[in-house]
Amino acid sequence: MTKLDKKVNQLKKLIQYKGYSKQELEDVARSSLEKEKLYKVEWTGFNPEEARKANELLKSYIDRYSIETFSDREDLKTLIENEILKQRIQEKIAKETGIPPKYAIDSLNTLQNQILNLKEKLGIFEDKRQNDAFVYIQKLKKKFKKWQEENQGSRTIVCPHCSKMIMLQIRTEAWEAQKHSFFRDKILCNEHLIKLFKEGKITEKDVSLILGCSIDYVKWLVDKWFLDDK
Repeated sequence: MTKLDKKVNQLKKLIQYKGYSKQELEDVARSSLEKEKLYKVEWTGFNPEEARKANELLKSYIDRYSIETFSDREDLKTLIENEILKQRIQEKIAKETGIPPKYAIDSLNTLQNQILNLKEKLGIFEDKRQNDAFVYIQKLKKKFKKWQEENQGSRTIVCPHCSKMIMLQIRTEAWEAQKHSFFRDKILCNEHLIKLFKEGKITEKDVSLILGCSIDYVKWLVDKWFLDDK
């Protein structure tokens, strides 16, 4: 029995492959066997604990990133060797009493630079991007929480029936929907405010400050939106 046949028989027993055709099982089996080859690496000069750690890193990198070509596999092996050596030096420095020797610091810096270069070459900086995204989302949550604290009395939404802007004002027992005083359809405005401006009682600057918009927007509002108003 070939290795492929043995792997197919193993897959047949797994629930996730129930209903797979023979061809589909063989495809999965081939992919699995190829990955197993990647996991088999001999580490020279490592003690048993270091070799165990190196194998864990190897499996982690292969499972999370695209390591396919022979060149990538060799670079990955070098990367892991450097990471283990870096850890070995760090542990040695931690045991030192006093200032660590210069050669140890230099070796540590050299290894760190090599590790960064290899990671960049292999394209495995996703963790940093994911962390940056996580931090950004947390900042957004804090901003939203702050806004929520300052806007507890009302909410502005689009009416699902007429598609106009309405305001939800809170009552003790529920939300109460009311006509929004600063929107006409979906346009930011206030009809009485525009009326006062057209009567010369307030200026464009006053309207822009009250609506929180630019003077150009006020001009557009008067010239276009209220063009046919009597």
